Amino acid sequence: MTRTSYLPTAQQALETWSAALSSKITADPTGFGLVAEDATAYAALQTAYADALTVALDPVTRSPANIVVKNDAKKALIAETRKLVDIMQAWPEMTDAKRSKLGISLRDNTPTPAPIPTEAPNVSVDSVAGRLFNIELRQDDTTSRAKPAGVRAAWIYTAFGDEQPTTFEVFDFRGEARKTDTQIVMPESVAPGTKVWVSACWVNTAGKPGPVSMPIATWTTHGEIKNNAA
Repeated sequence: MTRTSYLPTAQQALETWSAALSSKITADPTGFGLVAEDATAYAALQTAYADALTVALDPVTRSPANIVVKNDAKKALIAETRKLVDIMQAWPEMTDAKRSKLGISLRDNTPTPAPIPTEAPNVSVDSVAGRLFNIELRQDDTTSRAKPAGVRAAWIYTAFGDEQPTTFEVFDFRGEARKTDTQIVMPESVAPGTKVWVSACWVNTAGKPGPVSMPIATWTTHGEIKNNAA
């Protein structure tokens, strides 16, 4: 795919096009392979660019400083557009009809899907504050924050109990982490001092999960920061 083929080059055309894209993904983010947070973040960047463009084009408010603000907003919008379009293009349920509706590039052929991950992430709990857990996900026991090639995110699971679970059925899905340093929050019903088992798996760009990591243990606290005691 040519990255810039779908992006208008004229700044006012870009504002109009990005506003239409924002409207469509806000109305139905999951219908295009995104989540609501993606649409909200994009709408904020699109609005920031539209506002900055208006100020930069108005003879009354046009100034070198306001032009810089507009250019920075444009760069941020374009970068986020390309990121979201890459995610949507890789979504297995994306069709040319949906691409046409969004105004992005059509695919001439089906891309080779990313392989399903074969290794589980190395999971650690960096700190705990009450029910808030700061999680680190690493590959191959390295310190690198990069996800493995072809991996979109990690799925995180938790279970509760003094003994390590013997079946995965007792784990609850706690969310998708697109960053390797992330946070999860336990339900309000989980009392301080509860032993929590945390596990995760990598997920490729097609949403196919790999093996699940061995669970590690930590505890909820009364609010103070507590280093991993797994």
